[in-house]
Amino acid sequence: GKKYFMIIKDITTLNDTINNFIESNVDNNPVAFDIETDGVNRFGTNIYGFGIAFSPETAIYVVLKDKHGNDIFTQTEKQKLIELVDYIFLHYKIIGHNVVFDLIHWENYSGINYFGHVLADTILMQHLLNEDGPFGLKDIAYNLFGKSAIKEQEELIKNVELNGGKVTKNECEYFKADTQILGDYCIQDVKLTYRIYNLFLRLLVKHDLYDLFEDEVMPLYRLVTMPMNKHGLKVDVNLLRQLQQDIENDINVLVHRVLNKIEPMILPIEHEILQKEIKQTPRGDFGKTYAKYLGLTDLSKKFLKTYVPKNYEEKVFIEFYETGDSSKLPRRLEVMRDLYKERHPNQPRVFNIRSKQHLQKLFFDHLKLKPVSYTDKNTPQVNEEFLESIVNKYDWVRDLITINKLEKIKGTYIDGILERIENGSYIFPSMLQFGTTSGRFSSRNPNCQNLPRPFEDPDKEDPIIVKYNDSIRKVFISEEGYVFVDADYTALEPHCFAHMSSDENLQKIFINREDMYSAIAKRVFNLKDVSSFKSDENFLGKKYPAYRQKIKVVALAAVYGASKFRIAKLLNISEEEAELILTNYFNSYPNLKNYIESCHNSVCKYGYVKTIFGRRRNLLRAKELYDSYGDDLFSPDKIEQKHLFKPAKEFKNLLNNSTNFPIQGLAAHIVNRAMINMTKQFKKNNLDATVVLQIHDQIVVECREEIADKVRQIVKECMENVVKLSVPLNAEPKIAKNLKDSH
Repeated sequence: GKKYFMIIKDITTLNDTINNFIESNVDNNPVAFDIETDGVNRFGTNIYGFGIAFSPETAIYVVLKDKHGNDIFTQTEKQKLIELVDYIFLHYKIIGHNVVFDLIHWENYSGINYFGHVLADTILMQHLLNEDGPFGLKDIAYNLFGKSAIKEQEELIKNVELNGGKVTKNECEYFKADTQILGDYCIQDVKLTYRIYNLFLRLLVKHDLYDLFEDEVMPLYRLVTMPMNKHGLKVDVNLLRQLQQDIENDINVLVHRVLNKIEPMILPIEHEILQKEIKQTPRGDFGKTYAKYLGLTDLSKKFLKTYVPKNYEEKVFIEFYETGDSSKLPRRLEVMRDLYKERHPNQPRVFNIRSKQHLQKLFFDHLKLKPVSYTDKNTPQVNEEFLESIVNKYDWVRDLITINKLEKIKGTYIDGILERIENGSYIFPSMLQFGTTSGRFSSRNPNCQNLPRPFEDPDKEDPIIVKYNDSIRKVFISEEGYVFVDADYTALEPHCFAHMSSDENLQKIFINREDMYSAIAKRVFNLKDVSSFKSDENFLGKKYPAYRQKIKVVALAAVYGASKFRIAKLLNISEEEAELILTNYFNSYPNLKNYIESCHNSVCKYGYVKTIFGRRRNLLRAKELYDSYGDDLFSPDKIEQKHLFKPAKEFKNLLNNSTNFPIQGLAAHIVNRAMINMTKQFKKNNLDATVVLQIHDQIVVECREEIADKVRQIVKECMENVVKLSVPLNAEPKIAKNLKDSH
């Protein structure tokens, strides 16, 4: 184990260095790996070099391209280089920081896949230990080792800018740095990764998190997350373009409809906006444009002195040119409007119904309506809640709400997906295993976690919203000869909630396969003549839908800490009624109180809560507050008496986190472990099937058409039996060519 850091540009040195390492690595230590690229896209990204650390003290950087993008190795040498790296990766396990990125691009370069050889990823270790982050390698290193950890990065950024490159949040051109400086930076990265790995390994063991890391986190990464990121999703680009055109047309129709209806109200506001934005000076844009209308080309003093006006308008204009007073100009407003339109070409008129400020003027200054809520800066808000509150007062507000919803669908999905198409018709969302505190996947570029779901009750929605909402999933299509097998857990969180509560009455609901909300409503509201089975004639959900709806709002919210004030607001009922519902609810299911108390106790005593598989939610601040103020924080009278409003509010939020985490965390474990198990089954049976997407409680597999039934059985079996709870789990996979029909 001698120390060395080398930048390598020739095959002989690389060969010797690697042979030296192999001879000295008697303990079979892993290697840390990192690449430097000129982009992040799945296609068309070039690797400029890669770093390998054999230990925290020994690392190399191999240069593949210089800063001008010229290749360093010949085709023959490249083959030899790939073989040398292959030897290392097959014999020694790989560690990295978000190494999925490096390995996907290395596979593009070398043609070899190493997902199965990854021992650990430091980003996932950090997530288990510190679920709130930070997750950047430099941020973690800075927190652990101080300023020395980021010295190379600072030098690199200076050098990139010196060479005319950019380093911003959206554009990072590290590849433009001098080779030596980029090499030093990459070597520092792999060294830091190795050091963090060694340190975090000990911490995982110390905090009883090692088993979870080995049994769930890393298998999920190797078997599901990495292949999912590599695979991407196929998109029907023609359908998407058609949707873009249609939705634009539909939005424009609605915008014009609203503007026509509100024209009398907005004229004074438009006047005010124009006065503010268009300076009415003779020699500015206004004067020049007005002169053009009149056909006057020469505006010199000499000319205007001798010119005889042809009509009243010209006379007034010449006076304006001398005095600067535009008030008598007949076409003053028309000219101002035209200038405004030139500056805002995409707006149909001066009043912009997409502008929050313009709407604030209309609703609060002109119509004198009462706001429902305020922003942090104390300005009244025009949000959906406010618009819903006045929808019965003005019929055009419904259209305004629809426009906002359509704009969101267009911007987030239609435009968002089209901007990210690669290789003709694919998108590659980043599926992240470290994006949520509960251990569920999150996704970026685009965020597939909030793909619109089909409406529970489409008849209650605006048909135009339903049309586009349902079309989005239709654009995701399976490959030729393949289909999607898609399954969603039925009410996964309520099942986890029943299990965690240890309440027999709650668990019976699921064991008997009753409808949870109807069964609870029946008890809480003491309804005798109804059934909680959906198939029965006298099903509560059909007979008394309002009672079921109330419980749907209360059931989980109450356990997650919603007070009678919150419930009263959500259900639009009195606080007395809300209190009665809560009391009946907790009396009907007595073990819920015990569950809540055990979560609260854990967080006050240890500063964290755990899922049944050991994932932790660190809420140390709750312990600090409890150590400072004790049981006073649980007593409204004491809070009032001692003015503990601020700490009490913070404490309550932390307690709410403590009760929902074990439930949501369990749901995440179940989905994650189901995906691991089904992938193992696909491999074992040699089936061409891959998990391609995971959204909330839904798992999407793509497989060859002829094996769809077999895959479907495996998916169902794995999802329903992966974790044995006190209540049965239920998932019904569907087979389809796109994500809408499979849902």
